[in-house]
Amino acid sequence: MLSALRGVLVATTNEDLTGVAEAAREGGIAIAVDTDPAVASRLPDEFERLGVATHEAFDDLAGAADAGAPRDSVLERLGRLTSNCVSCHETYRLVSSPDSE
Repeated sequence: MLSALRGVLVATTNEDLTGVAEAAREGGIAIAVDTDPAVASRLPDEFERLGVATHEAFDDLAGAADAGAPRDSVLERLGRLTSNCVSCHETYRLVSSPDSE
């Protein structure tokens, strides 16, 4: 998702709505379907809900860009979308166990 976010920012800076849409789709829900079921089963429900909402927000951003959304609207959507990223990173951490060292 970070790569998609970077692509959206670069395309927005260049006022390239086609690029915004393409980059946003890279973070969309389509990438979530490839999650390994063994991994997904170990994730907390709230983590999954937040992840799905974030992927869907990328897809919504792509749709808005396809529809010709003005730059300010793209940036506003991006601000809301990244609040999910901040929330997730503040809440969830990977911690190595003594057995994995």
